[in-house]
This record gives sequence, structure tokens and C-alpha cells, in this order.
Amino acid sequence: MHPNLRLLLAALAAAAFCIGFATGLGWRPMLALKLVPVLLALDWLRAEAEPARYRNWIGVGLVLSLLGDALLALPNDPFVAGLVAFLLAHLAYVVGYLTRTRVPA
Repeated sequence: MHPNLRLLLAALAAAAFCIGFATGLGWRPMLALKLVPVLLALDWLRAEAEPARYRNWIGVGLVLSLLGDALLALPNDPFVAGLVAFLLAHLAYVVGYLTRTRVPA
């Protein structure tokens, strides 16, 4: 996907999400709009020329973040499960970043 198209879709999804939030749109379309930017980030990651190990760990983190977002958006609100998904996502991000460098910033 062309980078400008990816950016445009993310901006449109963010604007639609804000409008949906303000107007009380149902949880299903709001969930779909919330997940679009993460799916676009996964597409961007796939297209990047980063080392495979880095891309894989960041991809795992994005998928776990997607799961966390989905769990927290469900009407029965499985909060702890969403929280665990985000915790695992952040651990995956740390492992991914450590594959690139171990020098503190």
C-alpha cells in the first residue's frame, strides 16, 4: 500500500472515531474504527526493510495491542484480559527494540 494512502486512511479512521465517539456510535463500528490504525501499522511494518527479527517482535506487539484494544472495547469489558494483552505487547516491543540496540539512549 502506498504510504500516503496508509496515512490518509489512518487520519480518516481517527476522524471517524472521534465523530463516532461524539455522536454515540455503536460499539461494533467504534471497535472497527479503533482497530484500523493498528492494522495499517502492521501493513507499514510488513513493507519496511527492517531486520526480520525486529519486525517480527514489533508485529507481535502490534497484534497483542490490537487484541488489547478489542478486549477493552467489548461491552462486557474484560478489563484484566485487555490489560494482560497490553502488558505482553509492551514486553514484545522491548524485546524487539533490544534486537536493534542494547545501548541506552
